[in-house]
Amino acid sequence: MDLLELLYTLRQTLDGWLSELRHGSPSSIEYYTPDLTVVYQRLKAGMGSSPDVLMRWLDVPACAPERVLMANIDGLSNAQMVDQDIVAPLLQTMARNTVDPSPYYS
Repeated sequence: MDLLELLYTLRQTLDGWLSELRHGSPSSIEYYTPDLTVVYQRLKAGMGSSPDVLMRWLDVPACAPERVLMANIDGLSNAQMVDQDIVAPLLQTMARNTVDPSPYYS
């Protein structure tokens, strides 16, 4: 099988999975929804009140007016590293359709 045939097969497989996710049962764990509030509720219901599952909403300027849902598992990720290497850079992004004036006024 050459590379093009392999890529075509991969695309067909991925398209099939996406179709299944889009048309599955809304109560199914495999059902895909772009609504983060539903995702949050599903994760909260599935994980219960486990103190190890950390979920928080972030107001990321580049994603405004939408909010970002951050989820990680305590003990598998270092909270300081998550804050420093993921959250902080996200919070420093600029809002959409804006230009950083600093290069022009330095």
